[in-house]
Amino acid sequence: QWFHEPVMWWHETDVMLKVQAMWNGIYITSSGNYVAGKTYAPNGAIVPMDTVVFGDGWVVKEVKIPR
Repeated sequence: QWFHEPVMWWHETDVMLKVQAMWNGIYITSSGNYVAGKTYAPNGAIVPMDTVVFGDGWVVKEVKIPR
């Protein structure tokens, strides 16, 4: 359970990345294999992503980050 669906780790990662985005006033995008990527805004919000294309076991998403 810990290695396949580490819910506690996902929460801790969200908190760490939100704090870093807020402290540094930047957007942070996280991505990886077999995990949902997220973008954290400087205000601490998680920015929604749009699906561009997907296939069997993979997905490409995009997020619009203002300049």
